Amino acid sequence: MRAFGICLCLVIYSSLVLTSKHHRLSRVLSLLDNDTLAATALDNLNLHSRTNHTARTGNCTVENAIKRREWGDLTLGERKQYIDAVLCLSRKPPITPLSEFPGVRSRYDDFVATHVNQTQDIHSTSRFLSWHRYYVWSYENALRTECGYSGSQPYYNWAKWADDPEASPMFDGSETSLSGNGAYIAELPLFEDSPILPRGRGGGCIHSGPFANFSVNLGPIAAYWQDVPRNPDAESAILHRMPGGRSYNPRCIRRDISKHVSMSATSDANVTDLIMNSHNYTSFQKTLEGTPARAGFMGIHFGGHYTYGGDPGGDFYMSPGDPAFWPHHASIDRIWWTWQNMEPETRPWEVGLTLTMNDDPPSRLGSLDDSLDMGVNGREYRVRDLVSSLRGPFCYIYV
Repeated sequence: MRAFGICLCLVIYSSLVLTSKHHRLSRVLSLLDNDTLAATALDNLNLHSRTNHTARTGNCTVENAIKRREWGDLTLGERKQYIDAVLCLSRKPPITPLSEFPGVRSRYDDFVATHVNQTQDIHSTSRFLSWHRYYVWSYENALRTECGYSGSQPYYNWAKWADDPEASPMFDGSETSLSGNGAYIAELPLFEDSPILPRGRGGGCIHSGPFANFSVNLGPIAAYWQDVPRNPDAESAILHRMPGGRSYNPRCIRRDISKHVSMSATSDANVTDLIMNSHNYTSFQKTLEGTPARAGFMGIHFGGHYTYGGDPGGDFYMSPGDPAFWPHHASIDRIWWTWQNMEPETRPWEVGLTLTMNDDPPSRLGSLDDSLDMGVNGREYRVRDLVSSLRGPFCYIYV
């Protein structure tokens, strides 16, 4: 399986109409429909948690919960503090045993290794959303407790910048961004089973911003460009029938930011339609992930990943190696949170899909009592402990 192989060989050749600079600005300044739905969800959650104490844990309330905000709504100082915390985590020694993952070099790598170890169990399964909610929170918690970060995990509202992601404060290449596009490479050879996507104007190493010298230490496992340096343990991994990419393989972050992908997959209309027209958990997650795969549709989850793509961002296993992963998946969590809190009495307790990826091989339906863990980054929880942002280990909301 290569790249986000769940939706392999999708061809997205939409007829796209380029909007004017004035129209882009007006969209940025206006309230998007998905923002309006999120505000409604917050009101619903506030009312529900006030009248039903089982909706929250202990003293956690909407008022005292950590507020997660969109990257562009952070002050420059807040963005810089977040960036410094991420860089701090990348300088701290790992706690993953080298006998299990010889390539880890930092606490940041611990989180990448955890994703690699559990990739097959947490995508297109009943635990996809609850596991990633816990994953993003564990990362946020590490930034706060190990690197002195006083803020929250920001999210990236793809819809706000869908028609020009390179103009967004997150990808503009400034010192208060997560760095920008990669250097332009005209020809990028693909593997045969790689997704065929409209190219952007990058493909090479990112060359500006605070992560220009950031080291990707692990992988690749499922690169979709053939020129990504092969990991030393790739052959042994094939022999042992386990994911490769565990040895040390330092290289730069590469990106190919594509507005064609973002406009096709992560528009405000797509996000709003997902929230409003998914009437149960299964339909919500399948639409979000774009499964089953069909030509011309990749889903918001993969669309967000492929908006910047590259290495490791376009690698199904290694994608957390690009710091853009975390605001993207915080936004995935925000959409689920919004959908849940449109009907807060019932939707947080909904579970769907089975325990195996795309039910292959066939397995039982998931349940609220299924357990999941975060490897070296956190303790084991049941799904039911992770279904509300005000319950279990959590106390956060989206604003």
